[in-house]
Amino acid sequence: MRHSSGTSRFLAAAEEVVPLLARHAAEVDAEPRFPTEALAALRATGLMGLMVPEEHGGLGGTVLDLVDVAERLAAGCTSSALAWAMHCQQVDAIAHYAPQRLASELLPRLAAGELYLASVTTEEDKGGHLLTSRAPLREREGVLVLDRYAPVVTGGRHADGFLITMRADETALERDVRAVFAYRHELDVEVDGDWDTLGMRGTDSVPLRLRGELRADRVLVADGGWSEIALRSLIPVGHLGWAATWLGAARAALSDFLGAVRSPRRPRSVDVTSPLVAERIARVRTCLELASAYLHRAAEEV
Repeated sequence: MRHSSGTSRFLAAAEEVVPLLARHAAEVDAEPRFPTEALAALRATGLMGLMVPEEHGGLGGTVLDLVDVAERLAAGCTSSALAWAMHCQQVDAIAHYAPQRLASELLPRLAAGELYLASVTTEEDKGGHLLTSRAPLREREGVLVLDRYAPVVTGGRHADGFLITMRADETALERDVRAVFAYRHELDVEVDGDWDTLGMRGTDSVPLRLRGELRADRVLVADGGWSEIALRSLIPVGHLGWAATWLGAARAALSDFLGAVRSPRRPRSVDVTSPLVAERIARVRTCLELASAYLHRAAEEV
C-alpha cells in the first residue's frame, strides 16, 4: 500500500521508538506492568497527538495513519501499541465532539504529549457494551458530580485524564448516555485490584473507582447524541486500532519465526527444504496480506 508523505513521517517517528519498545516488551509482559518507558518515548515523538487537528498543534492524522502506526508499534510491544491506539481513540472523540472551551484547553496539551487518556466504559454486569451506561451523572449547583466504578480500565493507574461514560441522570434510560472528560487531578482515583492475566499483560487494565466534581462543559456533544459519538468515532477508531495491533503482532511473530528458520542454529526438526514447510509459511503470509487489505479497506471507508 502506498503511503502519503504524512503517513511516511508518522511511520518514521514510530520506527524511532520500536527498538525501545522491543527492549522492554518481555519484562513488561512477564511482571506484568505498564510500559512506562514506551509511553515516555511516545510523548516525545508527537505521536500522542496523531489524531489532534493541525490547527491545535497536532499531527492531523487519519484513521489510516492510526492503523499503520499501531501496526508498526505492535512489532515492538503489543501492549504499548494497544494502549497508544486506545488513547488515540479517546483523542479522536474529543477532537470531533468536545465543546469549544474544552477543545481549546485540551487539544494543544494532547498535541504536546502532556496527557495520556484512558477510557472508562466498562461496568459490572454490563461489560464493555458502549451504547449503554448505568451509573448516573448528577448535577449540584451547576457542577457535575461523578461517582463511577469500572472493572477494567486500560492504563488506568497511569492516565492523566479519563473519558467516562455515564447515564445522563438518575431518571434517564440506560441508553441515554453522556461522555464526560475529567483530569486525574480532579478525581479521587482508587485502584480496586490488580491485572494479572493471559495476554495483553502490559496494559495494566485495572478496576477503578472514580469520584469527583467537574465543570458543566465537560460533556461531549453531538447533534445525534451519544450514539453518533460512539458509532462515528469511538467504535470504529477503537476497533481499527485493535485490529492493527493484532496484525502487527502477527507480522512480528512471523518475522521472528523466519529469522529462526534461516538461522544456522534452527531446530533440527525444521526442514527448510520441505514443500510442506514452504506451503505453510506461504499460507501464513497470504492470511496476513488478506487481513491487511481488509483492514485498510475498512479504514478507508471510515
